[in-house]
Amino acid sequence: MQRFRLQLVLLFALLPFFGLSSCGSSGGGGGGGGNPPTALDYGVAAVTFGRGIPITPITPTVTGTVDTYAVTAGTLPTGLALDGSTGVLSGTPTTIQAAAAVTITATNTDGGTSDIITFTVEGPASRALYAINNNEDVVGVFSVDPTSGRLNARGDVSGLDSPSALGISPDLSSLYVTNSANGTIDGFTIAAGTGDLTAIAGSPFAMTGGAGLFPNRIAFQPNGSVLYTANRTSGNVSMFDIGAGGVLTEKAGSPFGTLSGARDVNAVALSSGNYLYVTAPGAATDRLVAHSIATDGTLTQVDATTTGNTPTAMAATPAGDFLYLINEADLTVSGYAIDAADGTLTELGGSPFAIAGSGTAPAEICITDDGTDRNLYVSSINGEVSMFSIAGNGALSLLSPATVSGSGGLMTGIAASPNGENVYVCDTTAREILTYNVGFGGALAENLEIPQMRTQGRMRDLIVLPSSTAPEWNTDQLYAVSRSGNAVETYDVDSGGLLTAQIPTAATTSIQPRHAAIAKDGDFLYVTHPGDGTAPLLAVPLNTDGSLDTGSATAQAGTDATLIKIDPSGDFIYVVDEAGQALHAHPLDATGVINASIGSVATGSLPFDLAIDPTGRFAYVTNFASNTITQYGIDLTTGALSALSPASLAAPPGVRGITVHPSGRFVYASAVSSAGPDTDLIITYLVDEVTGALTAMSPAFTAAEVDPGDLVCTPDGGFLLAGNTHSSSSNISAHLINDFAVTGIQDGQPNTAVDTAATTLQPQALAISADGGVVYVGINAGTSVEAYTIDGSGMFTSLDAEATGGTIEDVVLRESRD
Repeated sequence: MQRFRLQLVLLFALLPFFGLSSCGSSGGGGGGGGNPPTALDYGVAAVTFGRGIPITPITPTVTGTVDTYAVTAGTLPTGLALDGSTGVLSGTPTTIQAAAAVTITATNTDGGTSDIITFTVEGPASRALYAINNNEDVVGVFSVDPTSGRLNARGDVSGLDSPSALGISPDLSSLYVTNSANGTIDGFTIAAGTGDLTAIAGSPFAMTGGAGLFPNRIAFQPNGSVLYTANRTSGNVSMFDIGAGGVLTEKAGSPFGTLSGARDVNAVALSSGNYLYVTAPGAATDRLVAHSIATDGTLTQVDATTTGNTPTAMAATPAGDFLYLINEADLTVSGYAIDAADGTLTELGGSPFAIAGSGTAPAEICITDDGTDRNLYVSSINGEVSMFSIAGNGALSLLSPATVSGSGGLMTGIAASPNGENVYVCDTTAREILTYNVGFGGALAENLEIPQMRTQGRMRDLIVLPSSTAPEWNTDQLYAVSRSGNAVETYDVDSGGLLTAQIPTAATTSIQPRHAAIAKDGDFLYVTHPGDGTAPLLAVPLNTDGSLDTGSATAQAGTDATLIKIDPSGDFIYVVDEAGQALHAHPLDATGVINASIGSVATGSLPFDLAIDPTGRFAYVTNFASNTITQYGIDLTTGALSALSPASLAAPPGVRGITVHPSGRFVYASAVSSAGPDTDLIITYLVDEVTGALTAMSPAFTAAEVDPGDLVCTPDGGFLLAGNTHSSSSNISAHLINDFAVTGIQDGQPNTAVDTAATTLQPQALAISADGGVVYVGINAGTSVEAYTIDGSGMFTSLDAEATGGTIEDVVLRESRD
């Protein structure tokens, strides 16, 4: 009996080792009730993040009760964190890393279950670039080609008041601009695909102190909850909570501190917390001040140091280990190591570092980091950029050569693509944004494609919107205007550019439609009907599948509408009245409906085609019967038209099509001379960067194919495409545009055709996809729409052809960006 009792004691003592329990428990910290968790799954085997971009939190699924989640093999990317109680992964990766596997294990007292994820962190792609003009009070919006870094203008947002700086919220949802003249902040929602801007409700946001502040640079609490601005005149920092939809609310106690002449703010996230650095060039000694950022965004000074004379712009490395600033009066750059434990600063050995060049004031600073090399660049108003490499200990060394030049004057704003492959500089003398490629060792080489011109004025500062993935343009629908069919036909476009007619294919709009334009957001199609005295201009809503909701269409009367174009901002539509020989301006309301004309200007006789420059500042009309081109200025705020000086210029006989080069520097027109096909021409005009007036180049003419009509440039500006409408030799042609990278000349002149593709009779209208890969052709006499791919050397390949229900007068595309 005693022996049996001893056996029972031993049995109960051993129960935990057999996974059994005498009393069950559940919940965190309470054990597994005798069962370990199973089937931990994060839903991804491998994931790639963009450095500096907050990740979407990743939540696991698991069966059973979990006490703790932990990394049990490998190391999470720097900046990411694992919540030990929920298993959620979150944070912002701060360094580039190659693919590396990490094991995460969920456990309770009875055992555990694991999942393995391979993490990669890359330098993000670029999606958009924003540039401010403090003379004309606009923000210019550009899409960025993620491969080449090339810019394409998407229009301007006007109505600012001496903008001084830009900032993008950490979650990439909002852009903010400080207005130095009135002490306000404009806020814009950023469209996730295109980067286009929409004003945030309540914007502009007032600042305590108003015009007496002179708000300058912008920084953010790294978690995106608070915005800071350095105020130059009042010498302090304003602080705003960022609420739903990006709305700003000034914090109690704002503006904060005594920071004489405050010029720049820079926020850094470290493992020990978040820190804000402020340059105060007006201070006698402590001209660089460090603050810790509390959870609620309030500031506490933790350090201050004396810099060189007149410290202005700052930049921190993406990893947050070093901070650099320009000493404007000394022509130097100071460098500091940031203490990861408390955010305090220690000046680097050898600092300050002298900039190179002819010795005029440095303006801005930026850093590139491709995961291997780190480089620093300083733009100067002498027209040069100084180039440095950053050593492992943070020290700067000038490259050889030490500088790269622009046009020779006023190199102001500078920004780097987040993957470190490109650097952009505002050349305010030439009114251009220059694109530089970052070469071996960090040396900059100017991109020899024709640079992007900002003909609306001198851009002063710029910033790049990063993207976690390389964005791509997609052509979703094609609309073909069938004049004889009294309808608009809709075609779905697949990823390869092939067309499929929607069912029903055609939607009747009104009598003899002529031309169409699509709203910038793709929600409306606008169609002209000069034969309809009641509704010559229709706004037709588009359904989500791209079909026309003609039952909800609205009409705008009062003009004999023939041609229409929308300005790049998407706020105004311009309508050619062929019979009345006039060009009308119509605002578009917030819903896309066309408002009444706000005024008109005269054209020449029989206006044939209309073009608007990429900045939305100028418009040009070819006049077939009077052999002229009329030219107009556009008010960026109101959309109103005014004649340039001169109001018109003589053109060759039979001038027809017209288009503007994507850079905004050149205009091309086609002419069909009555003297015969040997004098069919393409004419090139230079655009005055200030006035927008055209001047014919010398030589002005390029021999064209027979009867050239509609013209369009490829988005990269490399080729000019023409539809050649002669009844016996109808074709489309591609003309290489002189670009130094290809021809050794950079004058914008098109050459004779490098390739032609025969079409059916009379290619009336051309449209090219936003990625430049496919050109679509509306056939006037052959009742079809045709598609051709075009490669990087300008060679065409027939892709598709679709029969239509009538003669096609115009084709337009609806595009999206992922």
